[in-house]
Amino acid sequence: MGQVEEFSETLGGSEFFSFGDGDRAHGAGIHADQDGSLLSVFAQDSGGPLRSLHGLMAPGFLRTNQWYHIGTVSGSGGMKLYLDGTLLATNKFAESFSSIKTGGRLRLGRSVVDDEPFFDGQLTEVRVWRVARTEEQIRGAMFISLTGNEPGLAGLWSFKDGTFHDGTPGASDGHPMGQAKITDAVLPSSVEPLWFTRIGVRIVDAAGGRLENVKIRAEVNGEEVPTAQSGGFEPGDNWLSIFTKASSVDLLASGPNGLGSWKLAVPVSTKAQQHLGTWVLRPLTSIAGRINALDGKASLADVVVELVEAAAGSQTLGWAEPQRAATAAEARTTKVLHCRAMGATCNFRLVSLIT
Repeated sequence: MGQVEEFSETLGGSEFFSFGDGDRAHGAGIHADQDGSLLSVFAQDSGGPLRSLHGLMAPGFLRTNQWYHIGTVSGSGGMKLYLDGTLLATNKFAESFSSIKTGGRLRLGRSVVDDEPFFDGQLTEVRVWRVARTEEQIRGAMFISLTGNEPGLAGLWSFKDGTFHDGTPGASDGHPMGQAKITDAVLPSSVEPLWFTRIGVRIVDAAGGRLENVKIRAEVNGEEVPTAQSGGFEPGDNWLSIFTKASSVDLLASGPNGLGSWKLAVPVSTKAQQHLGTWVLRPLTSIAGRINALDGKASLADVVVELVEAAAGSQTLGWAEPQRAATAAEARTTKVLHCRAMGATCNFRLVSLIT
Protein backbone atom coordinates (compact mmCIF):
# COMPACT_ATOMS: atom_id res chain seq x y z
CA MET A 1 0.00 0.00 0.00
CA GLY A 2 1.07 3.59 -0.28
CA GLN A 3 0.11 7.21 -0.66
CA VAL A 4 1.08 10.27 -2.66
CA GLU A 5 0.33 13.82 -1.55
CA GLU A 6 1.41 17.23 -2.76
CA PHE A 7 0.47 20.86 -3.18
CA SER A 8 -0.34 21.72 -6.80
CA GLU A 9 -1.35 24.89 -8.64
CA THR A 10 -3.16 23.89 -11.81
CA LEU A 11 -2.97 25.77 -15.09
CA GLY A 12 -3.66 23.11 -17.71
CA GLY A 13 -4.43 19.45 -18.23
CA SER A 14 -1.80 16.72 -17.84
CA GLU A 15 -0.44 14.12 -15.43
CA PHE A 16 1.62 15.71 -12.66
CA PHE A 17 2.63 12.61 -10.69
CA SER A 18 3.49 9.48 -12.66
CA PHE A 19 5.14 6.17 -11.78
CA GLY A 20 5.51 3.18 -14.10
CA ASP A 21 7.42 1.55 -16.92
CA GLY A 22 6.35 3.96 -19.65
CA ASP A 23 4.43 1.53 -21.88
CA ARG A 24 0.96 2.31 -20.47
CA ALA A 25 0.65 -1.28 -19.21
CA HIS A 26 1.90 -0.63 -15.67
CA GLY A 27 1.68 2.65 -13.87
CA ALA A 28 0.01 4.98 -11.40
CA GLY A 29 -0.64 8.66 -11.83
CA ILE A 30 -2.54 11.78 -10.77
CA HIS A 31 -4.01 13.87 -13.55
CA ALA A 32 -5.55 17.35 -13.76
CA ASP A 33 -7.69 17.99 -16.82
CA GLN A 34 -8.45 21.29 -18.51
CA ASP A 35 -12.13 21.04 -17.57
CA GLY A 36 -11.22 21.08 -13.87
CA SER A 37 -11.42 17.33 -13.35
CA LEU A 38 -9.05 15.58 -10.96
CA LEU A 39 -8.19 11.94 -11.70
CA SER A 40 -6.23 9.21 -9.96
CA VAL A 41 -5.47 6.24 -12.23
CA PHE A 42 -3.82 2.83 -11.92
CA ALA A 43 -2.94 0.75 -14.98
CA GLN A 44 -2.32 -2.98 -14.59
CA ASP A 45 -1.08 -5.47 -17.19
CA SER A 46 -3.82 -8.03 -17.87
CA GLY A 47 -1.43 -10.50 -19.48
CA GLY A 48 -2.87 -10.01 -22.96
CA PRO A 49 -3.09 -7.25 -25.55
CA LEU A 50 -5.18 -5.08 -23.21
CA ARG A 51 -4.50 -3.53 -19.83
CA SER A 52 -6.82 -3.15 -16.86
CA LEU A 53 -7.39 0.50 -15.95
CA HIS A 54 -8.72 1.54 -12.56
CA GLY A 55 -9.37 5.09 -11.50
CA LEU A 56 -11.15 7.75 -9.50
CA MET A 57 -12.52 10.96 -10.95
CA ALA A 58 -13.73 14.17 -9.34
CA PRO A 59 -15.15 16.32 -12.15
CA GLY A 60 -15.08 20.11 -12.11
CA PHE A 61 -13.39 20.74 -8.74
CA LEU A 62 -10.16 22.41 -9.85
CA ARG A 63 -9.72 26.03 -10.86
CA THR A 64 -6.72 27.56 -12.63
CA ASN A 65 -4.19 29.68 -10.71
CA GLN A 66 -5.19 28.21 -7.35
CA TRP A 67 -3.19 26.00 -4.97
CA TYR A 68 -4.64 22.64 -3.88
CA HIS A 69 -3.45 19.88 -1.59
CA ILE A 70 -4.02 16.59 -3.44
CA GLY A 71 -3.64 13.14 -1.95
CA THR A 72 -4.21 9.62 -3.27
CA VAL A 73 -4.11 6.34 -1.38
CA SER A 74 -3.98 2.80 -2.73
CA GLY A 75 -3.72 -0.61 -1.10
CA SER A 76 -5.82 -3.25 0.64
CA GLY A 77 -8.38 -0.63 1.69
CA GLY A 78 -9.01 0.42 -1.92
CA MET A 79 -8.18 3.59 -3.81
CA LYS A 80 -8.99 6.97 -2.25
CA LEU A 81 -8.75 10.49 -3.66
CA TYR A 82 -8.45 13.55 -1.38
CA LEU A 83 -8.65 17.26 -2.15
CA ASP A 84 -7.55 19.75 0.54
CA GLY A 85 -7.74 16.99 3.12
CA THR A 86 -11.28 15.92 2.22
CA LEU A 87 -12.13 12.48 0.83
CA LEU A 88 -13.72 12.89 -2.61
CA ALA A 89 -13.95 9.41 -4.11
CA THR A 90 -13.16 5.75 -3.42
CA ASN A 91 -13.22 2.37 -5.10
CA LYS A 92 -12.35 -1.20 -4.08
CA PHE A 93 -9.27 -1.77 -6.27
CA ALA A 94 -6.75 -3.17 -3.78
CA GLU A 95 -3.41 -3.13 -5.65
CA SER A 96 -0.63 -0.59 -5.07
CA PHE A 97 2.85 0.49 -6.17
CA SER A 98 4.28 -2.87 -5.14
CA SER A 99 2.43 -4.54 -8.02
CA ILE A 100 4.11 -2.29 -10.61
CA LYS A 101 7.18 -3.80 -12.24
CA THR A 102 10.50 -2.84 -10.67
CA GLY A 103 12.75 -0.39 -12.45
CA GLY A 104 9.88 1.95 -13.31
CA ARG A 105 10.25 5.67 -13.81
CA LEU A 106 9.04 8.32 -11.39
CA ARG A 107 8.18 11.70 -12.88
CA LEU A 108 6.80 14.89 -11.38
CA GLY A 109 5.07 17.20 -13.84
CA ARG A 110 4.88 14.72 -16.71
CA SER A 111 3.64 11.23 -17.49
CA VAL A 112 6.14 8.39 -17.77
CA VAL A 113 4.67 7.89 -21.25
CA ASP A 114 6.92 10.10 -23.39
CA ASP A 115 4.33 11.21 -25.93
CA GLU A 116 2.02 12.74 -23.31
CA PRO A 117 2.27 16.49 -22.57
CA PHE A 118 4.04 18.26 -19.72
CA PHE A 119 2.00 19.53 -16.78
CA ASP A 120 1.30 23.27 -17.01
CA GLY A 121 1.38 24.29 -13.36
CA GLN A 122 3.42 24.28 -10.14
CA LEU A 123 4.21 21.59 -7.58
CA THR A 124 5.70 21.70 -4.11
CA GLU A 125 6.21 19.41 -1.12
CA VAL A 126 5.61 16.14 -2.96
CA ARG A 127 5.42 13.23 -0.49
CA VAL A 128 5.33 9.48 -1.17
CA TRP A 129 4.46 7.15 1.71
CA ARG A 130 4.86 3.40 2.15
CA VAL A 131 1.70 3.32 4.26
CA ALA A 132 -1.90 4.39 3.68
CA ARG A 133 -2.50 7.43 5.85
CA THR A 134 -5.91 8.34 7.24
CA GLU A 135 -7.91 11.43 6.39
CA GLU A 136 -7.10 12.84 9.84
CA GLN A 137 -3.35 12.28 9.32
CA ILE A 138 -3.45 13.89 5.89
CA ARG A 139 -5.33 16.95 7.10
CA GLY A 140 -3.19 17.29 10.23
CA ALA A 141 0.13 17.38 8.34
CA MET A 142 -0.88 19.42 5.29
CA PHE A 143 0.89 22.61 6.45
CA ILE A 144 3.69 21.00 8.49
CA SER A 145 7.18 20.87 6.96
CA LEU A 146 8.56 17.35 7.14
CA THR A 147 12.16 16.43 8.04
CA GLY A 148 12.35 13.39 5.74
CA ASN A 149 12.78 10.96 8.64
CA GLU A 150 9.09 10.43 9.43
CA PRO A 151 8.11 6.72 9.79
CA GLY A 152 6.71 5.35 6.53
CA LEU A 153 7.91 8.29 4.39
CA ALA A 154 9.51 6.98 1.17
CA GLY A 155 10.11 10.19 -0.78
CA LEU A 156 10.06 13.95 -0.11
CA TRP A 157 10.68 16.65 -2.73
CA SER A 158 10.14 20.13 -1.28
CA PHE A 159 12.50 22.10 -3.63
CA LYS A 160 13.29 24.44 -0.71
CA ASP A 161 17.04 24.34 -1.30
CA GLY A 162 16.65 25.15 -4.98
CA THR A 163 17.35 21.55 -6.05
CA PHE A 164 15.38 18.42 -6.90
CA HIS A 165 16.86 16.63 -3.88
CA ASP A 166 14.88 13.87 -2.13
CA GLY A 167 14.84 14.70 1.58
CA THR A 168 14.50 11.09 2.75
CA PRO A 169 17.33 8.60 3.36
CA GLY A 170 16.32 6.91 0.09
CA ALA A 171 17.93 9.84 -1.78
CA SER A 172 15.89 9.47 -4.96
CA ASP A 173 17.15 12.79 -6.30
CA GLY A 174 15.69 14.13 -9.52
CA HIS A 175 16.85 16.31 -12.37
CA PRO A 176 14.96 18.89 -14.47
CA MET A 177 13.48 18.06 -17.87
CA GLY A 178 12.17 20.40 -20.54
CA GLN A 179 11.25 23.80 -19.09
CA ALA A 180 11.08 22.68 -15.45
CA LYS A 181 12.56 25.17 -12.99
CA ILE A 182 12.36 26.10 -9.32
CA THR A 183 10.88 29.49 -8.42
CA ASP A 184 9.63 31.26 -5.31
CA ALA A 185 5.89 31.06 -4.61
CA VAL A 186 3.49 32.17 -1.90
CA LEU A 187 1.75 29.09 -0.56
CA PRO A 188 -1.50 28.97 1.41
CA SER A 189 -1.19 28.57 5.17
CA SER A 190 -4.66 27.09 5.49
CA VAL A 191 -7.59 26.02 3.34
CA GLU A 192 -11.29 26.54 3.71
CA PRO A 193 -13.08 23.30 4.60
CA LEU A 194 -15.00 21.73 1.75
CA TRP A 195 -18.72 21.78 2.45
CA PHE A 196 -19.81 18.34 1.38
CA THR A 197 -21.83 15.28 2.27
CA ARG A 198 -21.40 11.71 1.01
CA ILE A 199 -24.47 9.76 -0.03
CA GLY A 200 -24.43 6.10 -1.00
CA VAL A 201 -27.12 4.23 -2.91
CA ARG A 202 -27.45 0.80 -4.53
CA ILE A 203 -29.01 1.28 -7.98
CA VAL A 204 -31.03 -1.50 -9.62
CA ASP A 205 -33.66 -1.92 -12.32
CA ALA A 206 -37.26 -3.06 -11.73
CA ALA A 207 -36.14 -6.72 -11.81
CA GLY A 208 -33.52 -6.11 -9.13
CA GLY A 209 -30.53 -6.27 -11.49
CA ARG A 210 -27.74 -3.87 -10.69
CA LEU A 211 -27.17 -1.02 -13.15
CA GLU A 212 -23.82 0.28 -14.39
CA ASN A 213 -22.94 3.66 -15.91
CA VAL A 214 -25.60 5.54 -13.95
CA LYS A 215 -25.13 9.31 -13.71
CA ILE A 216 -26.43 10.96 -10.53
CA ARG A 217 -27.14 14.70 -10.60
CA ALA A 218 -27.68 16.81 -7.47
CA GLU A 219 -29.74 20.01 -7.51
CA VAL A 220 -30.61 22.73 -5.01
CA ASN A 221 -33.59 24.87 -6.02
CA GLY A 222 -33.29 23.57 -9.57
CA GLU A 223 -29.58 24.46 -9.93
CA GLU A 224 -26.95 21.72 -10.27
CA VAL A 225 -24.33 21.61 -7.51
CA PRO A 226 -20.79 20.15 -7.83
CA THR A 227 -20.48 16.42 -7.19
CA ALA A 228 -17.94 13.61 -7.41
CA GLN A 229 -19.28 10.13 -8.06
CA SER A 230 -17.51 6.85 -7.35
CA GLY A 231 -18.18 3.17 -6.90
CA GLY A 232 -18.41 1.34 -3.58
CA PHE A 233 -17.24 -1.90 -2.04
CA GLU A 234 -20.61 -3.61 -2.52
CA PRO A 235 -21.80 -4.54 -6.06
CA GLY A 236 -24.00 -1.80 -7.50
CA ASP A 237 -23.09 0.75 -4.84
CA ASN A 238 -22.64 4.36 -5.97
CA TRP A 239 -21.22 7.05 -3.68
CA LEU A 240 -21.77 10.72 -4.36
CA SER A 241 -19.80 13.54 -2.72
CA ILE A 242 -22.06 16.61 -2.86
CA PHE A 243 -20.59 20.06 -2.24
CA THR A 244 -23.23 22.41 -0.88
CA LYS A 245 -24.18 24.25 2.29
CA ALA A 246 -27.87 23.52 1.68
CA SER A 247 -29.78 21.32 4.14
CA SER A 248 -31.32 19.15 1.42
CA VAL A 249 -30.82 18.26 -2.25
CA ASP A 250 -32.84 16.74 -5.08
CA LEU A 251 -31.17 13.75 -6.78
CA LEU A 252 -31.75 12.65 -10.37
CA ALA A 253 -30.39 9.28 -11.50
CA SER A 254 -30.11 8.67 -15.26
CA GLY A 255 -29.28 5.15 -16.37
CA PRO A 256 -29.10 3.15 -19.59
CA ASN A 257 -32.10 2.47 -21.84
CA GLY A 258 -34.03 5.53 -20.68
CA LEU A 259 -34.18 4.47 -17.01
CA GLY A 260 -34.13 7.04 -14.25
CA SER A 261 -35.69 8.39 -11.09
CA TRP A 262 -35.83 11.36 -8.70
CA LYS A 263 -35.30 11.50 -4.95
CA LEU A 264 -36.58 14.83 -3.70
CA ALA A 265 -35.51 16.81 -0.61
CA VAL A 266 -32.84 14.36 0.56
CA PRO A 267 -31.47 15.81 3.85
CA VAL A 268 -27.72 16.46 3.93
CA SER A 269 -25.28 17.79 6.52
CA THR A 270 -21.62 18.78 6.30
CA LYS A 271 -19.04 15.97 6.65
CA ALA A 272 -21.81 13.42 7.15
CA GLN A 273 -22.19 10.09 5.35
CA GLN A 274 -25.39 8.16 4.77
CA HIS A 275 -26.58 5.23 2.66
CA LEU A 276 -30.03 5.52 1.13
CA GLY A 277 -30.42 1.80 0.47
CA THR A 278 -31.72 0.46 -2.83
CA TRP A 279 -32.89 2.86 -5.55
CA VAL A 280 -34.98 1.35 -8.33
CA LEU A 281 -34.80 3.06 -11.72
CA ARG A 282 -37.78 2.83 -14.08
CA PRO A 283 -38.57 4.15 -17.58
CA LEU A 284 -38.64 7.95 -17.53
CA THR A 285 -41.29 10.17 -19.04
CA SER A 286 -40.35 13.84 -19.16
CA ILE A 287 -42.70 16.77 -19.70
CA ALA A 288 -41.47 20.33 -20.06
CA GLY A 289 -43.18 23.64 -20.75
CA ARG A 290 -43.78 27.23 -19.77
CA ILE A 291 -46.39 28.95 -17.63
CA ASN A 292 -47.40 32.52 -18.42
CA ALA A 293 -50.22 34.76 -17.27
CA LEU A 294 -53.45 34.95 -19.29
CA ASP A 295 -51.95 37.69 -21.45
CA GLY A 296 -49.44 35.13 -22.67
CA LYS A 297 -46.49 37.36 -21.79
CA ALA A 298 -46.11 38.02 -18.07
CA SER A 299 -44.36 35.30 -16.10
CA LEU A 300 -45.93 33.65 -13.06
CA ALA A 301 -43.73 32.91 -10.06
CA ASP A 302 -44.24 30.27 -7.35
CA VAL A 303 -46.61 28.18 -9.43
CA VAL A 304 -47.04 24.57 -8.32
CA VAL A 305 -47.27 22.04 -11.14
CA GLU A 306 -48.73 18.71 -10.08
CA LEU A 307 -49.50 15.49 -11.89
CA VAL A 308 -51.95 13.07 -10.28
CA GLU A 309 -52.70 9.62 -11.65
CA ALA A 310 -56.12 8.59 -10.39
CA ALA A 311 -56.82 4.97 -9.47
CA ALA A 312 -59.27 2.98 -11.58
CA GLY A 313 -62.88 3.88 -10.75
CA SER A 314 -62.04 7.09 -8.97
CA GLN A 315 -63.50 10.41 -9.97
CA THR A 316 -61.55 12.21 -12.69
CA LEU A 317 -60.10 15.42 -11.33
CA GLY A 318 -61.26 18.21 -13.63
CA TRP A 319 -59.39 21.33 -14.66
CA ALA A 320 -62.17 23.59 -13.39
CA GLU A 321 -62.04 22.14 -9.89
CA PRO A 322 -58.42 21.25 -9.09
CA GLN A 323 -58.11 19.18 -5.94
CA ARG A 324 -55.68 16.72 -4.41
CA ALA A 325 -56.16 12.98 -4.43
CA ALA A 326 -57.32 11.82 -1.03
CA THR A 327 -55.09 8.76 -0.67
CA ALA A 328 -51.80 7.42 -1.90
CA ALA A 329 -53.73 4.82 -3.90
CA GLU A 330 -55.45 7.58 -5.83
CA ALA A 331 -52.13 9.28 -6.52
CA ARG A 332 -49.71 6.46 -7.22
CA THR A 333 -47.29 8.81 -8.95
CA THR A 334 -47.19 12.44 -7.90
CA LYS A 335 -44.38 14.89 -8.48
CA VAL A 336 -44.61 18.50 -7.32
CA LEU A 337 -42.03 21.08 -8.36
CA HIS A 338 -42.27 24.78 -7.64
CA CYS A 339 -42.08 26.89 -10.76
CA ARG A 340 -39.59 29.76 -10.51
CA ALA A 341 -39.45 32.83 -12.69
CA MET A 342 -36.66 32.55 -15.24
CA GLY A 343 -36.38 35.58 -17.48
CA ALA A 344 -39.69 36.33 -19.15
CA THR A 345 -41.27 32.94 -18.51
CA CYS A 346 -41.69 30.40 -15.80
CA ASN A 347 -40.38 26.94 -16.71
CA PHE A 348 -41.48 23.66 -15.21
CA ARG A 349 -40.39 20.06 -15.49
CA LEU A 350 -41.96 16.77 -14.42
CA VAL A 351 -39.79 13.68 -14.45
CA SER A 352 -39.73 10.10 -13.17
CA LEU A 353 -43.34 9.43 -13.99
CA ILE A 354 -44.33 5.77 -14.11
CA THR A 355 -45.69 4.95 -17.54
